[in-house]
Amino acid sequence: MYRIKNDKRTKRSVERITKSLTECLDKKPLAEIGVAEIAKGAGVSRATFYRIFDSPLDVLDYLCKTLTQELEVSMSQLMAEKDADYTLHAISFLINHAESHKAIFRSGRMDLLENSVRPRIELILPPSEKLLSETEMDYVKYSVAAILMAVLYVWYQHGCKESESELASVYNKISNVRYNYYSETPPKTVH
Repeated sequence: MYRIKNDKRTKRSVERITKSLTECLDKKPLAEIGVAEIAKGAGVSRATFYRIFDSPLDVLDYLCKTLTQELEVSMSQLMAEKDADYTLHAISFLINHAESHKAIFRSGRMDLLENSVRPRIELILPPSEKLLSETEMDYVKYSVAAILMAVLYVWYQHGCKESESELASVYNKISNVRYNYYSETPPKTVH
């Protein structure tokens, strides 16, 4: 759990702690990173760390939720544009925050990012999918979040070579396979 007060000093400490954790993840796995190491890299005391976060995992969870909230704000601003490419915009946002995502992937805790993204998936869905039942929408949210995380993870594993539009194209191709499969009337089963 984290407790972030709305004052400049705390926000500065949070930024430094988050940055320190991402730098530590460049060197070793999350399980081997201690609070003292993060605090030292951030230039804060252990007491300051514990005043804000309970553990390194909490810092990572905060990073995921913050990125997702920023993406939601960014996507909401795009909603007014009639012909906006929501997928390209989302991919672009994620690439612009690549260092944070790389740290999350290196931590082995992509589930935190996926769990943060999933509730906001409706922002990039076509209108036809927003008419699904609640249960069907749950399946769609999980599958879209998984595809998005997979595309980012493979992009990272391949050295971040593809452009935003190339990644959006890959995402759209995979999503179209999912969408076409989901849209087809299933064959009747004989009992």
